[in-house]
Amino acid sequence: ALGIPITYAVLPEDKNAYIIMARIRRFGGEIILHQPMEPDDAEHNAAGPSALLTDMSEEQMRARLKKSLRIVPYAQGISNHMGSKFTRDPDAMRRLARAMKQMSVEQGKKPLFFFDSHTTPDSAAELQTSRAGVDYLENRSFMDNQDELEYVVKQLRLLKKMALKDGSAAGIGHIHRKFTAEAIGKVLPEFRAGGVKFVVLSELLKSGAGK
Repeated sequence: ALGIPITYAVLPEDKNAYIIMARIRRFGGEIILHQPMEPDDAEHNAAGPSALLTDMSEEQMRARLKKSLRIVPYAQGISNHMGSKFTRDPDAMRRLARAMKQMSVEQGKKPLFFFDSHTTPDSAAELQTSRAGVDYLENRSFMDNQDELEYVVKQLRLLKKMALKDGSAAGIGHIHRKFTAEAIGKVLPEFRAGGVKFVVLSELLKSGAGK
């Protein structure tokens, strides 16, 4: 209803994934796979049965990714759900990036891009995806960690400031937050007046923006 392009990250374990994707595609939204990955303190933060783990081989990662992508077949890219331990691990990220590249070779397609949710400041994702020839984008702001209207508005204005400074900036919001959509609607006139427009993630790749 906001009338802006949005990229939606769909979890492969969501029982309503097919219904969700049908609705997104009906109004032209972009879809990426929100792939669970091993978090810190996995005992208290279970990532689920489809998660990628740091001790998996490249073949195991490829098999698990293929399974997830069968559930989310319209994905243009992949982002990490949780995954602080995984994305911090250079060897695990190297195996994942190579698995993504190999899958694209097998299918004769351009590799899916990797959108780093940036759940850890020590992520190894950018370096390892670059080495494997996989396009990389980075989350610059979790917009709604606090479910309060003014907080989300503040985060959106920060995202606007980063976009004006760096040429682009990607941020993450959550559909279950009460005020995120309202906050976006509130700042839309400010963004437009400032010459900042909303685009889907893949558009940032076309513009050459890595972050």
